[in-house]
Amino acid sequence: MPPVRARASTAPASRGCALGHVLKNMLYRTCPVLLFGCVETAETRGRQVEVEADAGLGMCAGTLEHMDRFVERFAEEIGLPLTDEPWITFRWMTPEHYARRNPCGGMPACAVVRTVYASEMPHEHELIHSAASDLGLAHPFFVEGLAMAFEGGARDAEPTDDEPLPDAEVEPAPRVLAALRDRSTWLPGEYYFVAGAFTRYLIDRFGLRQHLEFYRRTWYADPYRALAREFRSVFGATLEDVVADFEAERADCHYSAWRFKLLECEAPEVTWDGDRLARHFTLDCDDAAAIGEAGVHVRTVHSFEVAAAGRFRVELRGDPAVRATFGSCGGCERAMLARLHVGEVQELELAAGQYFLRAETDAREPVTFGVVMERIGE
Repeated sequence: MPPVRARASTAPASRGCALGHVLKNMLYRTCPVLLFGCVETAETRGRQVEVEADAGLGMCAGTLEHMDRFVERFAEEIGLPLTDEPWITFRWMTPEHYARRNPCGGMPACAVVRTVYASEMPHEHELIHSAASDLGLAHPFFVEGLAMAFEGGARDAEPTDDEPLPDAEVEPAPRVLAALRDRSTWLPGEYYFVAGAFTRYLIDRFGLRQHLEFYRRTWYADPYRALAREFRSVFGATLEDVVADFEAERADCHYSAWRFKLLECEAPEVTWDGDRLARHFTLDCDDAAAIGEAGVHVRTVHSFEVAAAGRFRVELRGDPAVRATFGSCGGCERAMLARLHVGEVQELELAAGQYFLRAETDAREPVTFGVVMERIGE
């Protein structure tokens, strides 16, 4: 859907029970004060998301707009209608408060229907869970698969669990059928990446609409036989055959390639002549494009296009507190990811197409950095 004009407003901090909108869930009606206690919070309302933050926590200037736009793009992808008021509550807690009182059962964050509980911001993975709750409580493998496939964020700024380590012996990847036969109430963490990869494969092969039809037909407690039956009914192929195809075709495709980039590749574009890019940037939490937590972590994202394939020399300059990630906007058919620190130079083989540049810092004050990318002559 087209962007909607922001109408964010901030309510003054007030003292009250932090339970907020989770009272809609009957499970917690009996013990709100025992579960969360009474804390000082501040509410900030966006178009789709309302943030209720513990005292002392502050968002960077572009964070709420990023969250709103992220939810809007995901809703657009899966066909969810949007309301005229915020419909997702993000309960943002200090790490200490979260450790003492949260409803997440030992998880580092969670979504309880349309309320997210987290000590990190903006946590796009949980925003996906909250938005997708309208699709029903599907099987855990596909619930986590959908969130992993669409989550965005900055998980690939560091090597992910599904990436082989350089010069290390490759360990067998978790198997889809083993995960689907696991009778855990929720999906064990070891299966998250394969769930996301298989979800992306199903969407690429059969289309998102058909995948969502199957998603809606599953239930969180479905045994393997029930899943296999619904799978064949929706896709017209056996689960075992499709899994075998997936494991044969996508063995070398990792998270950075199979995840969707809903916003990275729609970020403000850096223009250049296709041969040399030299540009200075600032990471400043007060900047309207800055995403993150004030005084903790800041990131920005830009996109750029490579008109003609070639080999490029890429260098990151400036403040050593900055790190950058270059990634392809394509999927498994055009995978490319590079991570750079200041002072580091890499040579990258880039196919023609769209790319993103994400820069991050943990510095508390604004920092500047430069990117130089030059085509290497034949």
